[in-house]
Amino acid sequence: YVEATYVAQIGETKYTTLAEAIAAAQNGDEIVLLADVNGDLNLPANVILAGNGKQITGTLYLLGNTTFKGHVKANAFDFENVGTEINIPEGATLEITGTGRMIIGHGCTFNITGTITDAKTANVADITPSLIMPGASFTGAGVTFNVTNAYIKTTASYCSSSKSASGTFDFNINNSIWEQFGKLAFEAQSTAATVNFELKDS
Repeated sequence: YVEATYVAQIGETKYTTLAEAIAAAQNGDEIVLLADVNGDLNLPANVILAGNGKQITGTLYLLGNTTFKGHVKANAFDFENVGTEINIPEGATLEITGTGRMIIGHGCTFNITGTITDAKTANVADITPSLIMPGASFTGAGVTFNVTNAYIKTTASYCSSSKSASGTFDFNINNSIWEQFGKLAFEAQSTAATVNFELKDS
């Protein structure tokens, strides 16, 4: 008798393959990773991904609106879907462990809420970041970051757009810490891009 190795769980049901879990997932379901994921993960829309500290060794592809829970770790991150909403609520962390740029599509919105009480007196050594990422590649028109009480840490030396970037890019940072190692740069060809970077009590 060999005990089955489970890689994911939805509710009380455990699955031996991630493909089975994804096929079974309904809107609003929470997929909990029970083991590291070798290769890419194509996450269906409108589900919650609880990373459980497990590593996705390839790229995490979002196929629609997504909410993260716990500690989600992926080597790379790609969501080029138009109008995708990414929610990182209090207590959750999305960590991109590789060095490549995150690919962020047209009109996408990050809603990030952390645990910081007072950003101006907080010590980052005591705070778990809500988002840890290398540079980000904005592939199209407009991206919004709504960041409240959270710690964002960019680990690469750049955070740049693609040549096709246009529209308005809004960064609404409220009582938060945005730590960036490098510059926020736009390609010379991105002449139609407008950036609103608003910091409040941050």
